Amino acid sequence: MARRTPRESRPPSDPADAKAEAVRRAARLLAVRDRSEADLRTRLSRAGFDAAASDHAIAAMRRMGALNDARHAESVVRRVSRSIPAGDALVSRALARARAASGVRSAAIKALPPERTRARDAARRIAAKVPEDLDARARWQRVATALARRGFPFDVAIDALRDALGPEPTEHNSDRPDPAERDADTHSDSEPDTTSSRTTKATKKPPTRPRGGGLQRRAPLDRTSRKAKPRRRTI
Repeated sequence: MARRTPRESRPPSDPADAKAEAVRRAARLLAVRDRSEADLRTRLSRAGFDAAASDHAIAAMRRMGALNDARHAESVVRRVSRSIPAGDALVSRALARARAASGVRSAAIKALPPERTRARDAARRIAAKVPEDLDARARWQRVATALARRGFPFDVAIDALRDALGPEPTEHNSDRPDPAERDADTHSDSEPDTTSSRTTKATKKPPTRPRGGGLQRRAPLDRTSRKAKPRRRTI
């Protein structure tokens, strides 16, 4: 059965002991992974150390070379762009999550190659992984979606797509016949010509009504021609 590690104790009440304990706690945190100054300060504050003890520990880590915001930002950028280059937006979001200062974020992004160069490189790498059995438009959509997720803006992504996959494919391939035209040709060959019958029906004049808009009265019937019905006899 795994043994539980004891929880970190609260800082000592004596200021000198609290500063020494803050240095030890900061060293343990930085031994796990590289962190920014803001991240380390937040963790020390959550552990119960006051501002004086946290400042003392951060200054000690700086002197030892264990705390360096610029180096931490470079490691974050390398982690984000490990397999496929990333755009400025994605890099900035990753640095913000790592609690890098705004000036450090700007410097880290400026140190990268131009964004259009990174986008072209990313488009080529993504296109190489797209299945070859997809048609041209599906490949375009697959690579465009991946570039958007990598944080590249629209205009930069379009230029990178044209560089990696050529011009954007149209909705219908010009080499293939239009299905609507093919169906129209099929119907024209198989169905009889009913144009003449339709024309005859269209030219047939409707019956004219008498002038005055009224209905014609029926001619009176010849009552002599009617047979008299026999009357029933009542008993």
